[in-house]
Amino acid sequence: MGLMNYSEQQKAIETLKAKHRGCPNCHSQGAEISDIVGLPVLERGIPSGIAPGNQIMSLLPVTCRVCGCVMLFGAKEFVNLD
Repeated sequence: MGLMNYSEQQKAIETLKAKHRGCPNCHSQGAEISDIVGLPVLERGIPSGIAPGNQIMSLLPVTCRVCGCVMLFGAKEFVNLD
């Protein structure tokens, strides 16, 4: 896991755009793919809840324009798809 370079980000966004099939909640096709976000990886059993080394997971948020449902996809996985 970790941060992605610009080329990997663009590939992940384009791959998700090609594969995304609409909202699982309301079934509309009106979804917006946002910029990749980085969220800290949490680890159980640590009082602060934050994993050692502050690992970051790259995620692609997709938001339905109709119902507001937000879906998060692992961006690194989309870079490895061809």
